[in-house]
Amino acid sequence: MKEYGYSYKQDSSNEILGYIKASSLREAQQKLTIIKHLDIDSIDRVFKITEITSDEKQSRRYQR
Repeated sequence: MKEYGYSYKQDSSNEILGYIKASSLREAQQKLTIIKHLDIDSIDRVFKITEITSDEKQSRRYQR
């Protein structure tokens, strides 16, 4: 299972709004449709979904 973060595409700071655990990017998109109550096309237009790497996970731990 991988971890994905999502942010608004229009946000130049790329601030992560939340995290999703999924086995693929497609599954992460589908889970986000449920969370945000939007269809897949709207999700693609509004949100940027990126896989969180192990380095980023480590960095987040130290920021807490």
